[in-house]
Parts: sequence; structure tokens; C-alpha cells
Amino acid sequence: MTDENLTRPARSAHITGADQFADPLLIRPNESFIVSVYGANSWNGNIRFQRSWDKGVTWHTVQTYTGNKEDDGVGSVTMQTRLGCPTGDYTAGDIKVFIERAGVRVNG
Repeated sequence: MTDENLTRPARSAHITGADQFADPLLIRPNESFIVSVYGANSWNGNIRFQRSWDKGVTWHTVQTYTGNKEDDGVGSVTMQTRLGCPTGDYTAGDIKVFIERAGVRVNG
């Protein structure tokens, strides 16, 4: 994936099985972001928000979602992020995931 693709403002995916993720999104220091996970009442699985410091070679789970949720955060370092369902974490249903860069947070 090119650096240009990583810097687009948002990523989304429609999860219908295991090992499905939205494309990675680059988050920079002090940049705020929004994570959304939603689906029909009958979805069941673990959606993982993950980050990588080595350009997507190794992914580390930061947060696990088991139901509909909207969350936000602020980047502390430059990192790639992704949202999806790893192998072994999907049970049933249609799940939509969305991650969006919301802008640079200004303290003060």
C-alpha cells in the first residue's frame, strides 16, 4: 500500500467472515480519530482495533469490540491502524467497521 493511500481520511469494511479488515490508516501524533463498529442485532464476534509501528508487518490489538460501539482517540506516535476481525474471532452476522481521522487536536 502506498503512503498516499495510507493518508486518506477514512477506511471502512463490511465484515462477513474471519480474517477481514479495513485497509490500514495512518494516524500521526496528536491526530484524533473515530472508530465505529455496528451491525445487525445478531452479529457475534470480536472486532479488533490494531496498530503497527513497522509498516504493517506486526499488528498489536489495542481494543476489542464485541458489540455496536463508537469510540475515539488521539495518536501518540505515527502508526498504522486497522479495524477488523482476525481468524478465529468471527461467529456470525454482518458487521460494518469504520475508522476516520478527525483532525489534529490542539491542547490549550
